[in-house]
Amino acid sequence: MKFCLLLLCFSCQQFKSEPVEAIVAKETQQINWQSIDQLPKFSACDQSVDESQIECFQKAMYQSINLDSVISTYSHLETDTLQLQIIILKSGHFQLESIETKNTGQVQKLSNQLKSYFSELSPIQPAYKRGIPVDLRLSIPVIIK
Repeated sequence: MKFCLLLLCFSCQQFKSEPVEAIVAKETQQINWQSIDQLPKFSACDQSVDESQIECFQKAMYQSINLDSVISTYSHLETDTLQLQIIILKSGHFQLESIETKNTGQVQKLSNQLKSYFSELSPIQPAYKRGIPVDLRLSIPVIIK
């Protein structure tokens, strides 16, 4: 009887598990937060396989963002390359974060028009990281001629 009681006391310590917080902390450290698991999807890219997802995303992105109508009203701007910092939000909506250029003084009105342009674009499926929708920041070069 004493042996069974002693065995019971010591065997319970073998079944201790690692605390949930420690497991979560370990998993969180292993995640690469600089990459995403799935790119945002345009409806045209639903049938694409993984290899062509990037190509399909790029083509659909450039087709859906037609800035000619906005840029053409600023023909007085000198030749320059704008770097548009765009965020595709968790909701799938587009948002213009900033514009990087050499000629910052001439771009304020253009910036306001571009912000309204991006806010009016149709939403798409967002990017995913481990099955959770996440924001995605993109830098798109636009050449003004």
